[in-house]
Amino acid sequence: MNKKKDKSKPGRHEATRAALRTDKTVNVRGLRQDWRRVKDMVARGSRVVVTDNGVPIMQLVPIDRPAEGNFDWIAHLQTIREITEGKSTGGNSVLEERASYKS
Repeated sequence: MNKKKDKSKPGRHEATRAALRTDKTVNVRGLRQDWRRVKDMVARGSRVVVTDNGVPIMQLVPIDRPAEGNFDWIAHLQTIREITEGKSTGGNSVLEERASYKS
C-alpha cells in the first residue's frame, strides 16, 4: 500500500493565510518600487500584507481617524445654500472647493 503524502502544511500560519486571501498583498521588492501606490491604497482604507519570499512579514493598515474626519462637506454645503438662498459668498466658495475634493 503506497500512501500519497499530503503536501499541505496544516496549521502553519493559518491566520496569515486567511489574511492573504482577503487583503491585498505585495512583496518587499514591490513595496519599494511602488511605494506611492501602496501608500494610497492604505490611505483609502485597504489593508496590505507585505511578504518576503512568500512569507507574510508585516501588515500595513490605515490608522483610525477621529470622528471629525468623517465630516460630510457636501451635506454641509447644501445646508449653507439653503440658508443663504443660493447666494454666492466667499465662505460658499471655500465649502464648494472642499466638497469637490471629498466627492
